Amino acid sequence: PVGSGLGRGRDTRHGRSRLRGGGRSRHRRGPVFLRRFQGRQGAACHFGVRAGAPDLLGRADAQALGQIARLLAFPFQGFAQEVLRIGVPEEFWGAGLDAEVEGCALPPLKKLEEYGATAVPVSLPSQKYALAVYYIMSSAEASTNLARFDGVRYGRRAPNPEDLLDLYYSSRSQGFGEEVQRRIMLGTFALSAGYYDAYYRKAAQIRRLLRQDFDRVLDLEQGGCHFLLAPASPKTAWTSGIYEADPLTNYKMDLLTVTLNLVGLPGLALPVGLGAESGLPVGMQIMGKPFDEAALLRLGAVVERLNPPLGVPAGLRLGGASVAKLTG
Repeated sequence: PVGSGLGRGRDTRHGRSRLRGGGRSRHRRGPVFLRRFQGRQGAACHFGVRAGAPDLLGRADAQALGQIARLLAFPFQGFAQEVLRIGVPEEFWGAGLDAEVEGCALPPLKKLEEYGATAVPVSLPSQKYALAVYYIMSSAEASTNLARFDGVRYGRRAPNPEDLLDLYYSSRSQGFGEEVQRRIMLGTFALSAGYYDAYYRKAAQIRRLLRQDFDRVLDLEQGGCHFLLAPASPKTAWTSGIYEADPLTNYKMDLLTVTLNLVGLPGLALPVGLGAESGLPVGMQIMGKPFDEAALLRLGAVVERLNPPLGVPAGLRLGGASVAKLTG
């Protein structure tokens, strides 16, 4: 699968009122497209429709779609002649990265270097705070935005409440899942009197530092890079539900991807290999400058074509039958 996210300000606002989100400052529709090549092409087409809608009917800009189609049809055209600088942020490749992930994520970078790109080590000092900042801000905004779902005006209404307070308690307890309730409680605490300055305000300040770090390393005039390349997760894909009893570990799996949501830059995540021991997929993400989604998709096409097909992940089951039986 290929996942894409537009930068802040690129996505058309038409139809966004129909989306129900928990954090408005990070609102970004991030579709996931399945199947090799078709996934990246689907992401490109979806980007053209979302970014190029000039009217309330949502009709896409044909010129924008045509430009993207040409880039993806001939992604290597002029690629070797370009002086492409790809940043390698040390905070994304440092301690905590699984050996299987590093073994799959490094070859695509080496192949890009063989094709003429230059790998440039860069540093994002504020990245170490990104996970904490994200969950403080996302929980706080979820607490605020979901407050209206009280069973009176919005959301599920519990049957036969004893009084108004019981209606609130029962409706929200039945309507929200365990994870949503956990974030609402964390967010309410972070926004409570006496803690707002210590948590939410400080998180907002650090988010500004994160954006400044990215602007610095992506500033070409100051010797920066065209793109940043990094693993999408510190570990390979894991079995669904394995971390349900350990939400903190589950949160840590987002360590390398939450930053783009905080700083509002475009990104593309795509599979680049299978773990040598586990046989499970490894993902890589490409991060780019504001309003540079077309070039981002083009680089994603190049990375896909330079890498061999992944094959079938270990233990994958379709409709109750293992893939090994279906393909054997």
